[in-house]
Amino acid sequence: ILLQVPFQTGLETNVEVKTESSSPFVPQLRFAASTFTGFGAFLPNPRSPSAYGGLDLLAVHEDWSALVTSVTPARPGEILHLYGTGFGCVDSQPPDGTPAPADPPARTITPITCWAWGADNFTKMDIPVLFAGLAPGLAGVDQMDVRVPAANLRPSVQLNCIGEGDSSNFYGSFEVKP
Repeated sequence: ILLQVPFQTGLETNVEVKTESSSPFVPQLRFAASTFTGFGAFLPNPRSPSAYGGLDLLAVHEDWSALVTSVTPARPGEILHLYGTGFGCVDSQPPDGTPAPADPPARTITPITCWAWGADNFTKMDIPVLFAGLAPGLAGVDQMDVRVPAANLRPSVQLNCIGEGDSSNFYGSFEVKP
């Protein structure tokens, strides 16, 4: 069973799991206390590594017309919408199970910074994060909007991001039209 623990759940919460009497399954639940949130980027196909060893991120084009894939790659300079969970505490947390507000959106308190290596493998390019916070209209989903660099790109950009806490980082890839 994969579940998302509501944000407002305390560390001393009791959880009850029921199974059928004939099931050999014995539930073992663990909740970890943490001083940081920790990214969990969504992946459109978790078994599909990118050309540079990362995993393809769930990236949506600027106009929300399609997922970013090798068939519909991102364009240089385009804004991409990335989705996941655990991007950090936000400035206006809605009640659990409630869709996130759109106006104003709930933004992460701690800034998220992203970068990628250029096509020459030596140039470290900052990837501007235009928005990071709760995905407007969705419950329990985070969104990050980034601008694709305009030049010096590999066909598959390996995105590296750091947020709240020392271990709160992730990396993943998206395809770019050269």
